[in-house]
Amino acid sequence: MTTVPAPTVPAGRGRAREIGHLTLEPDGATCQCGGRGCLETAIGAEALVQRVRQSRPRAGAADFEHLEDVVRAAKEHDRSACG
Repeated sequence: MTTVPAPTVPAGRGRAREIGHLTLEPDGATCQCGGRGCLETAIGAEALVQRVRQSRPRAGAADFEHLEDVVRAAKEHDRSACG
């Protein structure tokens, strides 16, 4: 089992102070808060929808506009909703 050191929430510097903005991947995607690799960029609603859309054929990608669309498809056992 791999353990990850507990991150600290930075104070100030114009960054949001919530768990979604803790750095998960220092070289990861740019977040709306200005940071890079925040938890939000890996598992936030927009990130999950984008991941599913990228894993689907072009014709079906538009079926997933919101997280609710992904959840509905997953409940219907649509394997493509599991990006």
